[in-house]
Amino acid sequence: MARSSTKNTLTAGCAVTDITPPGGVELSGGPFGASKGVLHPLSAHALLLDDGSTKLMLISADLVGFDTSYADEIRAEIAAACGLDVDAVMLAGTHTHSGPATITYRNWGKPDAEYRSKLKGLLVALAQDAANSTFQAQLGFGVTHVPGIGANRSVPGGPTDPEVGLLRVDDTEGTTRVAVVTCGCHPVNLHNYKGLINPDFPWYARQRLNGEIGEQLTTLFFSSPFGDQNPANFRHGDPEAEAQETGEKFASGLLESFKQVKTHRSASLHHATSKVSLPLAPLPDVQELEKERDTALYELKCLEAENAPQSHLAGPRTHAEWAEEALAVKREGKEQNERELELQAFGIGEAAILAIPAEVYVAVGFAIRNASPFYRTLLATDANGTVGYIPTADAFTAQNYEAAGAPKFYGLYLFEPNVGNVVADAAGKLLRTLPCEATRGLDARNVRSRQLRERALKLTVGGGQAHKAPQGLEFGAPAFIERAQGAYFWDVDGNEYIDFLMSYGPIVLGHNHPAVREAVTRQMQKGTIFDVEYPEMLQLVEKLVELIPCAEMATFFVGGSGGTSGAVAMARAHTGREKIIRSGYHGWHPWTQPDGPATPKCYGELTLQTPYGDLGHLESLLRDNKGEVAGIIIEAIQGGPPPDGYFDGVRRLADEHGTVFILDEVKTGFRFDLGGAQKLFGIDPDLAVFGKAMCNGYPGAAVVGKRSIMEPRTDTWLAATFHADAISVAAALATIHELEQHDGIRYQWHLGERLMSGFANIFKEAGVGIENKGFPCMGSVALADDRDARIYERFMRFLVAEGVYLTGHPWFVSLSHTDADIDQAVEKAETALKKAMT
Repeated sequence: MARSSTKNTLTAGCAVTDITPPGGVELSGGPFGASKGVLHPLSAHALLLDDGSTKLMLISADLVGFDTSYADEIRAEIAAACGLDVDAVMLAGTHTHSGPATITYRNWGKPDAEYRSKLKGLLVALAQDAANSTFQAQLGFGVTHVPGIGANRSVPGGPTDPEVGLLRVDDTEGTTRVAVVTCGCHPVNLHNYKGLINPDFPWYARQRLNGEIGEQLTTLFFSSPFGDQNPANFRHGDPEAEAQETGEKFASGLLESFKQVKTHRSASLHHATSKVSLPLAPLPDVQELEKERDTALYELKCLEAENAPQSHLAGPRTHAEWAEEALAVKREGKEQNERELELQAFGIGEAAILAIPAEVYVAVGFAIRNASPFYRTLLATDANGTVGYIPTADAFTAQNYEAAGAPKFYGLYLFEPNVGNVVADAAGKLLRTLPCEATRGLDARNVRSRQLRERALKLTVGGGQAHKAPQGLEFGAPAFIERAQGAYFWDVDGNEYIDFLMSYGPIVLGHNHPAVREAVTRQMQKGTIFDVEYPEMLQLVEKLVELIPCAEMATFFVGGSGGTSGAVAMARAHTGREKIIRSGYHGWHPWTQPDGPATPKCYGELTLQTPYGDLGHLESLLRDNKGEVAGIIIEAIQGGPPPDGYFDGVRRLADEHGTVFILDEVKTGFRFDLGGAQKLFGIDPDLAVFGKAMCNGYPGAAVVGKRSIMEPRTDTWLAATFHADAISVAAALATIHELEQHDGIRYQWHLGERLMSGFANIFKEAGVGIENKGFPCMGSVALADDRDARIYERFMRFLVAEGVYLTGHPWFVSLSHTDADIDQAVEKAETALKKAMT
């Protein structure tokens, strides 16, 4: 259900109320027992926004959160009292662990019925106060980064989210009256500190903000995805000092953001909700549950005999209770496989706020914000109730507490590992139902593509080739192409694109190039594949030997994966050894994916990996596997140029250890130089693999190299029906001829340099942390500053929507691209970046 408005007469109202409970109520967030007093009072803060047609109410309370049913009751009463749609009321706890029990956990504090009843009345009255104290308003959004607030508690050194969101509401005289702020960090510096009730670090942040901005400021604190985040200074050496440090750091970042926000008098308001079914994991079988129950009961009995503290009994008592409840469900045949979660989204002018009733991992939050059409997307977790943690799939593999332990305290079922993806997908879809100027009309660009994509997902593995999975469908990107010509292609919806991926590299002359088309047509009239060899195959070998420095002989394969695997087979046959050292991407065959789910373990034992440019690591591998390494295969270029002396060192180590040095030039061949990157950088491999651009889109590949290794390989079966097919050979001869005749290498570098220069100027003028990487002939657009990660993601999506097909993959230009194409691409990139930042 959704409601929206397009009016622009904006008013706001705000209010604050004390919600500190009486002494002795049980604390929540752990087995903390009864409270022993108050360190700082708890409060609830409300903001009403009204554009003359639609009203939105936001409430933040210094509490661990709300049971979903309890939150629904409060929201319904607020809606009735204030004349609002219930879906227009957002209610969240800050998730302090130093507040009264308001969520029904097992053995983590029993909610006090009298306090919960009183609290409901306080929150309804608070909302009414906000609705009755309105003023003419102007508002603006800010997004800033404050590193060092949170640290990943599940994976040391794992992802954190330094982004801090801000909705600033001023009156018409310019006085800031309200701040809605978000921070991705558990408010647990104080935790159960001395049993004292307190709001944790948000209290110190509010004190700083009120001191700097004014006592009139009402601050609503929402926790953005924080499921795997604790304060970075979470040590409990001096909890009060640590909470103050976290709060001060948070407030300092916010104060900088306050200065940068531009407020506007007009803003249309919208709201929408959607329900999503979360996948539940099956309960363990009866025997396993009985064993867990009995083990927990025995542990509980032992602890009770030792007179252990009550806090120590909470764990085994919970496991026993959980197992008993699960057994009852199993025996009654009432097991469930899904649980409903309701998402809520507010559109406020050029920004959005999404309420998620759960504790969400930061990586899931990243996915949600990247899928949002709004650059400024504030996420409020533990809002409108809670279903517990929404972890990433990795957390289930590692059996982290949030995935495997906590669910037994707050419910019965564990989620399936894909639950984070389910929530992120549903959240993105909901946010896209809100009107957004930046993405207006994009959903009409790819209607046919999306229809075909749905069909494909039902009929083919992954909907098609994995590397061709569409990126940014929600931004109008194509999933299916109708035709291509020269430097352009047209999708099935009729949209035109300047192509800078060129089929991931093979198209070096241009799509459907006339010279190649004519050569292939002539060959087709003669035949496509034969019982014995044919003269054109020898012509191609002679041309490769002429052009490529290491080439004394050649043999052919279908595609780069076949070529690299053929080179590895030759290395093994030549040395009589089995192990391979690899660096880079070499295709899809099992030895290239030793950790893949379909790869037998023996490949992992035989395939070693070394970082590009690290001679020391390579030398160590060779030493530790002395006399066992058949070959070293390395992609010629991985990002920037090879470090000085690197490939000379590889050559030396290969000679010292009697190992074959294979250079993977599948991507660099016929782009860096007609002789490959080896000619440009003076690399001396034993074997080299060429593919992609060699045939301008036909599936030929070649291994070239030294006679001493290749000539004896009649002992190795390298044959297949389609190796050296006549069509690919004809295409290769025509492609190489065109590159020679038109100085194709120089032309590719020229166009790439112009593209790099144009993009660099745009990024510099906008002041964003995005940069060009790599070489002009095979460059890429990359993130240079993590603070601009979302701008980068959105820029790449909007670039495609503007008709410039370029993803995070390295770009490729062709002889069909022109200077005018480059100029047009740069102009469209400037438009895309502006949209990405609004």
